[in-house]
Amino acid sequence: MSSKAVNGSAVSIWERPAARVSGEMTDKASAIVSAVTQAILDHNLVPGTKLGERELAEIFGSSRVIVRQALVELSDGGLVSLQRNRGAFVANPSLAEALEIYDALTIIEQSVAEILIERGAAARLGEMRQLNERQRKAIEEENRQLSHDLGRDFHTALVRLGRNRQIEEFHARLTRQAALLSSLYTTDPEACGFVHDHDDILDLIERGEVAAVKRKIQTHNQVVARSFNYDQVREQSLPLAESLAPYLPSNARSA
Repeated sequence: MSSKAVNGSAVSIWERPAARVSGEMTDKASAIVSAVTQAILDHNLVPGTKLGERELAEIFGSSRVIVRQALVELSDGGLVSLQRNRGAFVANPSLAEALEIYDALTIIEQSVAEILIERGAAARLGEMRQLNERQRKAIEEENRQLSHDLGRDFHTALVRLGRNRQIEEFHARLTRQAALLSSLYTTDPEACGFVHDHDDILDLIERGEVAAVKRKIQTHNQVVARSFNYDQVREQSLPLAESLAPYLPSNARSA
């Protein structure tokens, strides 16, 4: 992953006038973006996987121009690395980049927690409590993937309570980048216990303890970032077409 993908202010594809060729092209490119993004989040595409233009065009029944547009958007979102003379690959974050991603997530979530306290928004934490209960049940049932997904949803829901669309979008972009880590590296089996930290974060917001909740969020995210086993790398086990098959639009499946 390039430093631009982690630290820079990436230019959205919608800000590139040449990208707006037609509504049909935009719809097809968006479908490819959605499919590849979901496949990455579901760990069906691991970091480092080659995303060949020709192969993607065949899989989605689209032109290489449309595929190229989709890859540029995925690159702007930090999920894909575009390498000169080599092509496109699912982004492959390093340990240093992983820590930077979680540092950025921490700053956003600390700010939102402080805003919620200032606004007296503790009464709106009911949904968050329900997410914690669902995650706790998933842990009891040893459903690690569901537990992981619900843990990610907790942080997304927290930021949404701040009701700032720009912050939400930036946090979502960082969260997608963080998802690359769980696709690439195995995690500490004890990491599912993070639900207890989520309980503490909500309790501190309800009590209005700004400094304490900021410390808790920082500690929590640092532990999450370091829970990945960076010396145990997952490898892509399925061909690209097979990995993307569950996410294809109906018209591409029938093509």
